[in-house]
Amino acid sequence: MKHASYRSPLTWLLLASTHYVSAFKVSSMDTASVSMQESILYVLRHYKPGADILHQLHEIEAKFTRLALSKTLGDNMNADYVAKTKEMTNSAFKASIMGQFAAYNQTLSDASQAVALCAANLASAIAMADGQLKNLSTTRAVHDACRQEQVMLRDKAATCARKESTLQAVADEACDYYITTFTVTQLTWVLPCERPEMDVEKYLSDSYTYWDNLLTARNLADSNCSNSSRTSLAYAKNCRETEKNYTWQIGQCDLKQVKMDGDSCDQATTRRLECNSYSKCFGASSDAIAQMLGPGNYCGKQKDLQAEFLAVNKIQCILDTLLFPTYQSRQNGIQACKALTLTAAELSSLSLPQCAKGYVAPTSILQQMNCGGSTDPTSDPDRSGTSAYAAKWYTPGLPIKECVSSCCMGITV
Repeated sequence: MKHASYRSPLTWLLLASTHYVSAFKVSSMDTASVSMQESILYVLRHYKPGADILHQLHEIEAKFTRLALSKTLGDNMNADYVAKTKEMTNSAFKASIMGQFAAYNQTLSDASQAVALCAANLASAIAMADGQLKNLSTTRAVHDACRQEQVMLRDKAATCARKESTLQAVADEACDYYITTFTVTQLTWVLPCERPEMDVEKYLSDSYTYWDNLLTARNLADSNCSNSSRTSLAYAKNCRETEKNYTWQIGQCDLKQVKMDGDSCDQATTRRLECNSYSKCFGASSDAIAQMLGPGNYCGKQKDLQAEFLAVNKIQCILDTLLFPTYQSRQNGIQACKALTLTAAELSSLSLPQCAKGYVAPTSILQQMNCGGSTDPTSDPDRSGTSAYAAKWYTPGLPIKECVSSCCMGITV
């Protein structure tokens, strides 16, 4: 496994293992003394770091193992130098492994948080839409109450119009009777006064009675015409006021419907856009996590880091055996080192939680956020302009106007 951050400690460790072997060879061959610094410089000039960290760690482990199992090792090992090498593996090499693990863990955590952020953004936007949807019930109640008043005024205006028509007919009939019956040309005395046998006194009495009765009838007809006309006109004035109130009520109710239709359109549009946006955001984030958790990615790298950490543990164990006094003790120590495994604490500290439990996509969140039908603007029951909306939000029997919201006008985002 290739990590640039391992180059420096790994180089130092290779140099240290090579120096031990070189120092041992120089001593056993009884050749000229070669200082530690000269050995390190020599190895450094010839060392070329490879890409496979674990392979190089195994090479180092093999070098120290051969050194430990040399029967001529004797007391050549320096305890301080062994301690310094172990300290280097702890402070630098293991720290590098844990740092790399932390980077992987943080990347996965960030990816998981990206999914959570998708949900948080959706929840924030949907909260506003939910508020509008909740208020829509109140707006509907206000609209229905207004329309009920409108229906009452409509019926009142219709009743008024019918009675006005009846009163006008009565007035017309009374006035027509007055005009046609009591014109000047029709008011004539029908008995001729030249009849010799006629009693003059009776004639005059009959004439007086005739004209007196005629005047009485004329005055009554005149009064009926005037009174019925005044009644009709007064009632007509009341009807005009009722019609005016009815017309005003229609306008007020239309405004309330416009608000209800508009609010439903706004919340439905917000919900649809945010739900679709969440689906894209969630899909991209989930795909990224799934890719990270794939066999050849972070879960596989986790196993590499565990293997590298164990290899360093074994190297540290073998370094301890270099100080053992006898060949047999070193041999027994090497066998124990090879049998080492990661402790439960080490395994836990080098295990990515997402790899252990897997990743389950929270697919139900779209339903939790009431995204079900809102992603289809043609069937959303809370979006003005659909038949489902009309069935849900318009109360049967109450008048409505033509919807003019952007949703109804076909203006979609």
